[in-house]
Amino acid sequence: MEQRPGLWISLVLILLSSQVAVARAGGGPAAELAGYRAPGRRRAPSPRPYDADKAKAASQIVDPEAATRAYLDSVSPERRAQTKSYAHGNYVFQILDFVVSSALMILLIVLGISVRFRNLARRITQVRLLQRALYWIQFFVTLKVIGFPLTLYTNYYRETHYGLLSQSLGGFLADQGKEILIGCLLGSIFMM
Repeated sequence: MEQRPGLWISLVLILLSSQVAVARAGGGPAAELAGYRAPGRRRAPSPRPYDADKAKAASQIVDPEAATRAYLDSVSPERRAQTKSYAHGNYVFQILDFVVSSALMILLIVLGISVRFRNLARRITQVRLLQRALYWIQFFVTLKVIGFPLTLYTNYYRETHYGLLSQSLGGFLADQGKEILIGCLLGSIFMM
């Protein structure tokens, strides 16, 4: 298959623009980068996200709507703003992840990489079921490796920044490795 440089340039531009979008998405995540605290550094103790007395009083209210309103009144305005920023960023990153994954899958097909995966699987074994499993492993690992920068930012650095993850980077990477292994195994079984 004849390779066209325009397709490769397009692939590189899409990947680079997705990484730029990660830094700029919705204003909230860009601000997160500016105030980012490296993992392992101790964060100054933050005040409680809610007033304990008001929250306890809210738990005594029988009416669900009134209890919810009372509990929300116990949450500090700073914590509410942080929660809204986190939720907004999640929406942006979910859309971004969908767009990047879809574009990557399309590029794997358009650039003929998917065909190369199939041909390699055919060279390795003549058993059709195993060919499907080998194709899936190549396809899945490629998606995971290329999408890793976005995954690292959204699922590790961002979660750490908001105080929602206390896991070390090594533990996170180990979990990502397990996810890839399980995805390869279950996906191979499903594809067969």
